[in-house]
Amino acid sequence: INSPNDWLIERINAHKPFFNLRWCDGEHILIFRVQPEGYMMSDNTQVFHAQGDALRALLGDMYQVGPSKLLLGFTGEEERNELDRRFASLLKDLDMEDFNWCHPHYLLEGILDGSTIRLIDALRIQEKCVLVTNEKLKEARHCLGAKHVPAPDHDSWLARDQVYQDCKGLASQGCTFVWCAGGGVKPTAWKLFQEYPQSSHIDGGHLF
Repeated sequence: INSPNDWLIERINAHKPFFNLRWCDGEHILIFRVQPEGYMMSDNTQVFHAQGDALRALLGDMYQVGPSKLLLGFTGEEERNELDRRFASLLKDLDMEDFNWCHPHYLLEGILDGSTIRLIDALRIQEKCVLVTNEKLKEARHCLGAKHVPAPDHDSWLARDQVYQDCKGLASQGCTFVWCAGGGVKPTAWKLFQEYPQSSHIDGGHLF
């Protein structure tokens, strides 16, 4: 996808549900169990092998859903390191190379060309946005016109059940979630999308 923000805006404006998720080094470390259980990563989150297993299973689920509702972020071929190449090989084995792929940092890049601002405007106009993030970033909800669902600063994997409970009612209403709560709740976002296919989900990463 050459213009991922425009892809998202088009679906938001057309009221077509979607799911966006970025696959970066942290996810690859977890999927391939590069580090031992409890290892502290650079962002002060612990390694949980069960989280990596959930992320790997998520890929298989995505294959079953098919590409039409999915926008997935992954590093371009010319930028890939060893872990990226292992992940690319896994995608080939899963026959997912032709899904809707974009650069994982498209939201930050879109600040420069204005497309991320247009996306934020579309979310605010929709009036059905939910920001999932820690307390330090909750004020960002105002620029989105969003409700806020709290998540911990670190190790959000441990809070996944509570986050799910806090979000499921909003998901049933067809809300669009912007997830800025770490990789620990990426499987939670997917669970909500599977159970409430009227909901939409954006992996906001470090946008705020």
